[in-house]
Amino acid sequence: MKATALRLVALVLCLILPAAAVAETFLVQDDATHVDFTLGFGLHADGFPQSEAHLKDWENFLSRLDISGSLNGQAFLQPESRMYMEAAMRIDGEEKIPFTYDGAHSYRYLISPMFRGDSIHFQMHNFFDFMLKPYYFTELPTQYLAMFMYPNATYFIADAFYTPVAEMMAEAHEDALLEADGDAAGDLTYTVPYERLFELCETLDYVTTDDSAFRVYAYFDALLAELYASYVVTDTLENLEYVLEEIDPGEEGMTVEETADSLVCSFGDVEVFSKTVVDGVTDISFQLPFPTDYLTTVSYHSETMGNSTDLSALIEISYEDEPAVSLSLEGVGLPAEGALQGEGSLTAVMDGTVFEETPAPLTLAFQWSRTAAELPYDLDLTVDWIHPETSQPAFSVYFNGSLSVRDKDVFVDVEYPQEDFFSLNDMFLQEYKARWMPTMGLYLLPVVLEMPAGVIDDTVGFLIDTDLLISFIE
Repeated sequence: MKATALRLVALVLCLILPAAAVAETFLVQDDATHVDFTLGFGLHADGFPQSEAHLKDWENFLSRLDISGSLNGQAFLQPESRMYMEAAMRIDGEEKIPFTYDGAHSYRYLISPMFRGDSIHFQMHNFFDFMLKPYYFTELPTQYLAMFMYPNATYFIADAFYTPVAEMMAEAHEDALLEADGDAAGDLTYTVPYERLFELCETLDYVTTDDSAFRVYAYFDALLAELYASYVVTDTLENLEYVLEEIDPGEEGMTVEETADSLVCSFGDVEVFSKTVVDGVTDISFQLPFPTDYLTTVSYHSETMGNSTDLSALIEISYEDEPAVSLSLEGVGLPAEGALQGEGSLTAVMDGTVFEETPAPLTLAFQWSRTAAELPYDLDLTVDWIHPETSQPAFSVYFNGSLSVRDKDVFVDVEYPQEDFFSLNDMFLQEYKARWMPTMGLYLLPVVLEMPAGVIDDTVGFLIDTDLLISFIE
């Protein structure tokens, strides 16, 4: 049951998930966003349950630490993103570790005097594989951290699978309008032929099979590592035409019914997709009864009220009416277009029989304000992680920035060495240690001297427990 349920996850993920980028360094926009910023961190000892960790010491230390600098960027979070940043880690406002970050598409470079001014190259196509190593060797869930650190990958997955579907639906709509001589009186019913759907499935297959960088495989390896079943999802994504054959064995095609505010798609008597948008309220539902006794459902509801939007979403695969895998999202007070301030929360909950132990819910609370609806403006943002046991803020990130528009000429392409850090092996590790350990020590020692004793004790204990300290000193 688990394998089949996970196979069905692929059909949902290819439609709703927002990978690495291509190698070209062309700019996709004519301007850039300039940001002068300070990024602070906070740990709240009272937000954690009883622990042997020295939480008060961490709270005091992190309250003194921040990252401050300026950056120019465009197409943030997208595969074609471009960013150049000069910043420094500070303690009590005093620079301790300056660094430069230069990124274009899937190429990232970090330059710092702590590394003797070398440019450390990161090829993001290899990022997820690299972040799986700590999980396999030390059982640290670093693959999930990778999802947060590289959202461009999620954007690529979503765009690669969704765009061909959207284009097919737009073409079918235009063809139906032509047949109706452009006069459908707000209502339109037409059929997307089986042959066109089969062609779509083959196009979506190629997203996975023709990917020379193995971006889709790496993404689902990381996402489903704990279930050891990523191959089930990628196998489905390589062969979506077989799914089509199961849901439309008579090759009758998909019926589409449109009105001014709704869209319904069906195979025979089975409604697989519907969407309505009325007065700021959006409802979307998707269901796929495949195979026998299984049902994949997606539901989404959002309502915009003034300056904020509330939403709820559920993705579920059930077997004989029992949830095998489910993910629910609840968002309250999400920013609406044109809003200048607000506060709210976003909660994600996973459940289902495929999990031996139900994951703890993830809740993020946020507060934000900006001085104008269009650039330039100042932005203040606070994001709190709510601990699932105490229901109190346990860790916070604070952002304060001044945003403005700059010409794209602020970006200058620089030739850097292309030795990918994510291809790290024992030989490279020894070379890096010999070259960088002396300067790393010089820059880290002043930071260590500022750490409370409890922070040092917890850090050393963590390095010993995970065998990372042995890797550093051997």
